Amino acid sequence: MKKYLLSFFLIIVFTFYVLLENQNSISVVSSSPDNNGGSTTTGNGATPPPVAQNSATTSAPSAAGAQSASAAPTPTVAGLYRDGSYDGDSVNAYFGNVQVAAIVSSGALTDVKILVYPKDRATSARINNAAFPKLIQEAISSQSAQVDVVSGATQTSQGFQQSLASALVKAKN
Repeated sequence: MKKYLLSFFLIIVFTFYVLLENQNSISVVSSSPDNNGGSTTTGNGATPPPVAQNSATTSAPSAAGAQSASAAPTPTVAGLYRDGSYDGDSVNAYFGNVQVAAIVSSGALTDVKILVYPKDRATSARINNAAFPKLIQEAISSQSAQVDVVSGATQTSQGFQQSLASALVKAKN
């Protein structure tokens, strides 16, 4: 009888664990202070837009509120890069490779296209579909590959940073 009770208990615990894991949302942990003096943490549980969309029309909602596409920040340094599309190196991100292309227009980074990313597992696809829009938005805002790592998508974030950095080196004047 003890075996059955123990088995039943383990099944219930495992089921509870799986349900909790499916409900966890991914958040961006920023090291920069927000307007209230604390560190900024944003996240959402909504279904993210597809990865390959233009970042000018894709904005990740945040707890502080998202900027609209028309209020996108303008780059402060004009002519930092040569216009064109530059493919970054393919970087191993543990569960698969990450490769991006930097799109430069008027000397500024205007978009980042995701060329290759881990998507063969449902968890990988979910994590990456939530992380990439945030990484792209921050890269365009900062005009560099120096972006904050997305919590829950560390390897993807690091692969994104390395691939984008190699693309931006190719785009330098």
